[in-house]
Order: sequence, then C-alpha cells, then structure tokens
Amino acid sequence: MSSMEVSLALSVLFLVAALAWACSLLASRWAKKMTLPLVLQEKALTSGPYGMILTDASRPDFPVVYVNRAFEKITGYTTQEVLGKNCRFLEGTDRDQKGLQDLRKALKEQRDCRVLLRNYRKDGTPFWNDLFVSPVRNDMGRVVQVMAIQQDVTDREQTTRRLATEAAIIRALAESPSLFEAAPRILQAICEAQEWDLGTFWRLDQRASILQCVDQWHPADLDIQSFENFIRETTLTRDMGVPGYVWAKGEQVWLSDLSQDPRFPEAALAAQAGLVSACGFPIANRRGLQGVLVFYSRRIWPLSKNLLLLMVGTGAQISQYMEREKVEIEQKELTLLERGMAEFMGEGLIAMDRDGYCIYVNATAGRMLGYPPRTLLGQNAHDVLHDGQCEPSQCPIVQSLHNTRVAHVDDSVAAFRQKDRDPLPVAYTTSPIVDGDLIQGVVLTFVDASARRAHDQEMATALADKDEEIERIQQVLSDIHQIKNKPNSSDQLLEKIRKLLG
Repeated sequence: MSSMEVSLALSVLFLVAALAWACSLLASRWAKKMTLPLVLQEKALTSGPYGMILTDASRPDFPVVYVNRAFEKITGYTTQEVLGKNCRFLEGTDRDQKGLQDLRKALKEQRDCRVLLRNYRKDGTPFWNDLFVSPVRNDMGRVVQVMAIQQDVTDREQTTRRLATEAAIIRALAESPSLFEAAPRILQAICEAQEWDLGTFWRLDQRASILQCVDQWHPADLDIQSFENFIRETTLTRDMGVPGYVWAKGEQVWLSDLSQDPRFPEAALAAQAGLVSACGFPIANRRGLQGVLVFYSRRIWPLSKNLLLLMVGTGAQISQYMEREKVEIEQKELTLLERGMAEFMGEGLIAMDRDGYCIYVNATAGRMLGYPPRTLLGQNAHDVLHDGQCEPSQCPIVQSLHNTRVAHVDDSVAAFRQKDRDPLPVAYTTSPIVDGDLIQGVVLTFVDASARRAHDQEMATALADKDEEIERIQQVLSDIHQIKNKPNSSDQLLEKIRKLLG
C-alpha cells in the first residue's frame, strides 16, 4: 500500500472518529434535556403537599407499588410498610363509610372518583382524607395502574363541621321553648357532626349537690344498653366519673383513652360498649355551674383547636340560654305575682298608654265601675271615667300624661262615672311611667270613697247636733240665772226647762 493510500485511510478513520465523538456528545446533551423534566416531575411528586399512591391494577387486590414522601408524612407509614398492601389498611375498622361505597363502585367501573374519607394514621388517630382516584391506561386502553392523590383536610373539615354544629345548636335553642326540649337536638347535632357516638347532658342539683343525667343521644345502631342504664340510674358527686371530673375542674376535659384512667367508674362499662375516648365541658353562668355535657367515642380523637372552640362556644351558648330561661321564669313568676296582687287588691287599678287608652284594668276596678274589665281595654280612660263631667285640660289624669307629675285627688266632688249607676265618689292617684324623657303611660289607682264620705257626713252631722245641743244648754243655763233673780221664778223656770227639753 502506497503512502498516499495510508494517508487517505488515516484521514477517513480520523473523520469517522470525529463524527462518532460529535454524535456521542449530541446524544448525551439530548438525553440530559429529555430526562430533566422527568427529574423535576419526580421532585414535584415527592416534595409536594399531596400524598401520592400508585397501585398495580393488573395484580389481585391492587397492591401498592409507589408512595411519595407526602404520603409518609400524612399517614406516618413508611414506604417499606405499605408496598405490596392494599390501601384499605388506612380505613381501620371504618368500613361502612358512604365514601367507601362510592370509591368501590368507581374502581369497579374504572372511572375517576373523588371522595371524603375518615382514615387513620399509624398511631391510630383519625384524619379527614380528600381522596382523588384515577385509573391509568396503556396504549391499548387497558387499566394497568390506579393513581390516588390524597390531601389531609382535617382542619378544613373540622372548621366546617364546627360552624355547622354551632348553627344547629343556635337553631335548636331558638326553636325550643325550654332547654330540656332543646337538649336532644343539641346532643344529636354535636354527635353527628363531630363523629361522637354518645352524648349525655347532666344537670346539677344545687340542693343535693349531685349531677344527674337528664338526656342522652346515640345512633340507633349502637347497642350500649348496660352503659345507658348506668348513666340513667347513677348520680355523680364532685370529682366522680367524667361529669364529676369536669365539675371539679370547672373547665373542658379531654380524655383520649378513657380505659387508661382508673378514676372513672364508668370506664369498664364504656370499654364493653366499645367507647374508648371522652370529652366534657361545663355549662356555667354567673350563678355558677348549671350542668355538664359529656361525649363518648369509639375512636381516639385528638384534641384540636376547632373542637376546643366548639366546646367553649357550645358551653357559652347553652349557659346564656339557661340564664335567659331563668330570668324569663323569674319574670313570669313576678308578673303572675304582680297580676295576682293587682287582681285581688282592694284598690281599682287602670293602666293606660301615652295616649290615654286603657291597656290593663284589674277586677276591682271593673267591679267598682260596673264593667267587665276586658270591655274597657282600648277605650279612652278620660271618656270612660268622666263622660264629659270635666274638660280634658282640667282632668288631673290627662295632665299627668303631659306633665309627668303624680296627682293625688281626694275631695268631696271627685267621682268616676259608673255604668248605669250613680257617680262613684273616689279618691285616686296617678303614677306616670317615664322612660328617660319620654312618657310611656300612667297607672291610675283609686278607691271607693262613698262609704268614707258618708261616714264623714254622719260625723259632721253629729258634730253639728252636738254644737247645737251645747248652745241650747248654754241658753238654759243663762235663762236659769236670769229667772233666779225674779219673783215667782220657780214656776217660770220649770216651764222654760220643759220647752227647751221638748
């Protein structure tokens, strides 16, 4: 081979090597460009706030083949602990949730689905899982994997449920005439919204210093007969049982595991009923403790800000209602007492509004005036009582409505008109009712003065007769003195005495 051929062969070889190197470099750079988005996607899936699960749809029971770090953080399980398992382990014993029924139907029909589930972390505490599930298909349209995206929405769900519960409690209190009728609705609202299985309302007997259960609520499918009997038949003293413990502390109590505390006599029966946790809060007002609300659950619920706010808010709402109820009862009792006193008092009583119209007439006033009390309601008091006997401008009752001054009238001409009878002599007093600077009405009280005036007339007549008799006696004595100084006075004196004494 000549030197020229050798040089040409070397040149070709060098050119081939250079092209190979250039192709290798381009391929490397292209590979880096292609893999960079995949790395970013993997990083986003790993470090994002949403838990991600991939299951193998081609194998029985859909075993887990991948979970990201957010899943581990939310549930407390590591990747090694969940690979190869079905995700139902997150359900615990809660296999009857409505969301699970919707999820199973969607998986069977191989379609997207979004549900809200109550799941459980590794330590047993529940959380609310906003779960989105979507099947992954290959080029042939066959489902080969199922992707699930989970979001921990416990705070959001508890806030929503707290607000809904507070609204239900307010509605129950507003629509019920008494706390005893509102109590079952309150217990049901809290139990259903907050996932408690049994709610109890204990009322404090101030005289006996004991707590007694006056109402309770639980779902119809929960069989806790023994525990119910214990609650219904037992009275608790201070620091006895969960209600007594709340009473003693005077604040909210949260017991995540009731069985671990030996202070509670109901713990054994609660455990038999499957109730493991409890919470309670006092109902108190300015008069002190009035009662206690206690709730029990088959789950270990962790204390959260929203649940604490609900407990505090509910206690305040019920205590305010109890305070209003107590005040209303006292006011009704006072009104009945006042009404009873007004009806049976010896004085007539008429209340009129700022325009002088009768708004209340007691039985005594009606009897003295000769009217059924109800027939006077809505009538002008001045027209009824005086019937044109005096001008309104001269009437002390009307004047009290204008000058807001008390008027007391007790003279010989004061009289009210009776129905179909002679005028009624009266003595009366007006008592204006003033709110701030505004007149609200006048209360008129009066008595029948006819007997007193007749007695006064008799007394006046008797006094007049006595005065006349005294004058006659004085005249006799004067005549006797004059007759003694005259002759034959004895006969004249006797005759004079006979005439004077009749």
